[in-house]
Amino acid sequence: MVLFDALMCRNSQMRLATKDELHERLDSLGRFHGCRAGRWALARSAEGVDSPMETRLRLRIVAKGMPCPQVNVRVGNPDSAEFWFLDLAYPELKIGFEFQGAQFHATVEGLRRDSRKISALQGLGWRILPVTAEMLRSDRDRALLFVTIDRIMALQRSQLHFV
Repeated sequence: MVLFDALMCRNSQMRLATKDELHERLDSLGRFHGCRAGRWALARSAEGVDSPMETRLRLRIVAKGMPCPQVNVRVGNPDSAEFWFLDLAYPELKIGFEFQGAQFHATVEGLRRDSRKISALQGLGWRILPVTAEMLRSDRDRALLFVTIDRIMALQRSQLHFV
């Protein structure tokens, strides 16, 4: 699934195929060893993902029995012309996940940009969960992350009047 997501990434210069094109390619190959597994993985893949860790986070969330979050959700600021993309989100609940990778976020500019984005989104009623690779590595850290997600979902449902 990580490979399929990478082939269908959001970056137009790096994207090699759409999901439909990959389905067509698999269909054109007929039956082969691994065909069933490939179709299974492609069905669970998503277009527009930016990193393998975002894919892994999405898959962990789904494996835990939670609804599949949308990838790269665009959120606009009604007070300005700004907009941002959330790595993963439940837009109807205003819950967003931002994967915090060292390469992209460990600079002064990266920290400034993320802080501004998260602050603005929180001002618009969003709950943003920063997630790191370390949070996905151990059973204990994953369990804590999922408890946090459950609590935030319950809180947002009550505040947004979802039943």
